[in-house]
Amino acid sequence: LNMLLGGFLGLVGGYFRGVSDAILMRILEVINSIPFLVLALLVLSLWREGGILSLMLILGIFGLQPARIIRSEVLSVREEDYVTAARAIGVPTWRIILKYVLPNSIASLMVVTTMSIGVNIIVVAGLSFLGYGVPPPTPSWGAMLQEAQEYMRTAWWMAVFPGLSIVFTVFGFNILGDSLRDVLDPRLK
Repeated sequence: LNMLLGGFLGLVGGYFRGVSDAILMRILEVINSIPFLVLALLVLSLWREGGILSLMLILGIFGLQPARIIRSEVLSVREEDYVTAARAIGVPTWRIILKYVLPNSIASLMVVTTMSIGVNIIVVAGLSFLGYGVPPPTPSWGAMLQEAQEYMRTAWWMAVFPGLSIVFTVFGFNILGDSLRDVLDPRLK
């Protein structure tokens, strides 16, 4: 959801610019100025339906950092000569966006998305640790850590292994994002 919604908003805002882009970016700046975990806690406490679907929607809607990254890429790609040439020969706007602008700015979106997966894992674990995350029948690393607090002196492994799982998974996604940046960024070749 971060990639799709953020990518769409950044693509549309960066290509069309104007008043709608300015309003959209100010709204995103306000949302991004509130700490993500606090905002997720606020929305989850107000929206007490719970469940994995609501958690995914909240993380997808309020984690729109990719929108700013893709917007900056689109702003630079839309000024390239091939986009200007396509506009000059009368190619429709939607085709310019889908054929020229999106493929040339998708690399940054992929990198930011893989990096945000790690952030989302930490946020979900933190919310589960606090009791606002994944509902109890479904296993969650944060809930495992919360339950293991009571047994830290006698069964330390109950906290160590879920904690290490979080660390290694987030580290793996960060390495994946860094590797994708190295592979997909033409300026590094």
